[in-house]
Amino acid sequence: MKHNKTINIVVLSPLGTPKYRTFLIAKRFRELGYTVNINTITFTNKIFESTIYEFKINYYTLPDIFKYNKYFRWFYILFILPFIFLIKNINFDILFITDVRLLPLAYISKILFRKRIIYDSMELFIFGNPGQNNIFTIKLFKLLEKLFIKFVDIVYVVDSHKSFWANRYLQKGCKTSVIFNVPEKNDIKTDILGKIDRRNLDKISLVYVGGIHNGSGIINIIKSLKILPPKYRLIVIGEGDNEYKKKILDKIKNYGLEKRFSLIGWLSYEKLIEKISEYHIGIMSKKPSTSQYGYIGIGNSRKVFTYMHAGLPVIAPKYNSVALQVEKEGCGLRINIERPNDIARAVIKLSENLEFYQRLATKSIEAIYSKYNWEIEKEKLGINI
Repeated sequence: MKHNKTINIVVLSPLGTPKYRTFLIAKRFRELGYTVNINTITFTNKIFESTIYEFKINYYTLPDIFKYNKYFRWFYILFILPFIFLIKNINFDILFITDVRLLPLAYISKILFRKRIIYDSMELFIFGNPGQNNIFTIKLFKLLEKLFIKFVDIVYVVDSHKSFWANRYLQKGCKTSVIFNVPEKNDIKTDILGKIDRRNLDKISLVYVGGIHNGSGIINIIKSLKILPPKYRLIVIGEGDNEYKKKILDKIKNYGLEKRFSLIGWLSYEKLIEKISEYHIGIMSKKPSTSQYGYIGIGNSRKVFTYMHAGLPVIAPKYNSVALQVEKEGCGLRINIERPNDIARAVIKLSENLEFYQRLATKSIEAIYSKYNWEIEKEKLGINI
């Protein structure tokens, strides 16, 4: 069904690239017959791919005077960007935003131009993490929602324990849909199963995928690597805090692990899966003391689903629903992730027996294809928007 309507997706991405989840939602809108434009507000001058997943990306960089101070950036985003963006992009029917700081843009679009608004609140879930944000920041995000959420027509949320996040918006009277943060199948199951069969345990590659920041727990993985025999190495894939990156590299140097460690930047999802499917074990290491573990639900942890999609057994923290699901699906181990000795023991347990390893790896990819995939979740977007 072809709609004569245009959806403008606006993403606030300090590193310059929208999240894979945003592209999947955009593809679903296109399948439903909408014309879709993707616009990325970024804080960097880096040159990124102009087309990703068959979508042309329009990049907007902040003026230099606003770029290098957090509070200057916020002022620009909250009070200047909405008018500049709407002057350049007024010919659309629906505005889709993915960041709480874009709610003023949604408000002006609604009040002045009568546009319909869809808000994917996944980023507020992330930004509510006290390990990455101070109390002032969290209060500001909550204030923005309190002021502007009433002007949003539809809210998408990630899964959360006992539907905490969905109830947050339902109580505000918002039309709300829970969308699991899962991947497309991509018809790679046969290829992944073949890679699992070909893996051997002579040399073991551990991988961490995700944000690089103080709450990520990467230092604990490095400490476990120091305990493990030389056949084990660690690959970290992601972007984030440069100061924390330096801390990681200093720790690697101090431990003499330079030959057993690699740091790789952001990769598109297809390249990421291709890359990590050559490795052996995925580790979810975020510190429970700095994360909203009480709210995390089965369908929230993209990191775990990424590992599973690549056919990797998973080591996960024992504190939340995600880890319980890893254990239930039989595709990994849940441990006290803040103890390097526990990480090392889990790694050895997963890699000391090839038959045991391959059984867990196979269950990972099987769970993605049977339960946790976008082909199931995208039907929740087939609502009248």
